[in-house]
Amino acid sequence: MSKSTSRSKKVSTVWFKPHDPKAPAGALAREIGRLFDAAGFARLVEPDDLFAIKLHFGEVKTRSQIPPAAVRLVADKIKAAKGKPFLIETSTLYTGRRHNAVDHLMLAHEHGFTLEATGAPIIMADGLLGESQVEVRIDGKHFKQVKVATGARAARGLLVLSHATGHPEAGFGAAIKNVSMGLSSRGGKLSQHSGVKPSVKQQDCVGCKICAEWCPAHAIEVDKKAEIDEAKCVGCGQCFAVCPHGAIQHDWGAGTRGLQEKMAEVVLGVVKGREKKVGYINVLKHITKGCDCFGSLEEPGMPDVGVLASHDPIAIDTATYDLMLQHGGADLFKKWWPHTEPTVQLEYGESLGLGSRQYEVVKVE
Repeated sequence: MSKSTSRSKKVSTVWFKPHDPKAPAGALAREIGRLFDAAGFARLVEPDDLFAIKLHFGEVKTRSQIPPAAVRLVADKIKAAKGKPFLIETSTLYTGRRHNAVDHLMLAHEHGFTLEATGAPIIMADGLLGESQVEVRIDGKHFKQVKVATGARAARGLLVLSHATGHPEAGFGAAIKNVSMGLSSRGGKLSQHSGVKPSVKQQDCVGCKICAEWCPAHAIEVDKKAEIDEAKCVGCGQCFAVCPHGAIQHDWGAGTRGLQEKMAEVVLGVVKGREKKVGYINVLKHITKGCDCFGSLEEPGMPDVGVLASHDPIAIDTATYDLMLQHGGADLFKKWWPHTEPTVQLEYGESLGLGSRQYEVVKVE
């Protein structure tokens, strides 16, 4: 299987372990291990590297996330290469069990992602409330600089473990979505979703002044209720991140095309300067219409496909998209999310130099 385009002469390798319906329980860890070796990911790791493993710990009711046993195998392989692995995540924009570092870590532990089970500690890359960020210059169409979680930029290298699913705003989510949404600060997530500045829901504001204390532009004044001076506001998202009462609101009407392009630009900022220290593994099993953030026990919307690995985020997500269409039907995304065009993130990411949509598959048996 291969994918070719006229836009790039580069052909990237994607390693593929097809799903074996006769494989015993727990086979996923071994499959990921084989792909790790086949792709030569150990060569990404240098002695004493603080090496991040990016994954999703699952929402409250979600059970389709990559299991701790598979994460343990990856951590052990990084240790064998003399690196120092850690699991990395960030808090969410929406309220819930993953909205801050404390609740998020508790949920991760409840889902089995303990130090004893995975062999690696969890680092919340964006701080306690999603406020810890660095700005990386990229000079893109939407962003001249992107807000990336501090810990994501501080890591020496990165192994991205992604569970491929459908996605209501991007059509589908895999490596690009996992990195862009998962490794930006809360302000970075906000800037991807929204094109306008925040406002205060007066009925929810209690006048606690926390937003004013955190505002870097001194754009918020509080008498009985908070008021945002739009002329001073820089749209950083800090007020949204720290408000404990959900009183800061934004317009979430950014179109799917703009969102996907912004996602690709954020990935560019995350990997900038260390492109050769990043590897990607996509798991195409228990593929659901909604992403793992939905927090529901969704049934798979298509048969299990297998596991992919690559050094190229565009190539692996293009292969993921192609395989989802092959196994789920040519009109899969039209049925799931008809308002989306999922290839935008791939096409635009390629134009940014993130990778190539032209790939060749090497099967790993």
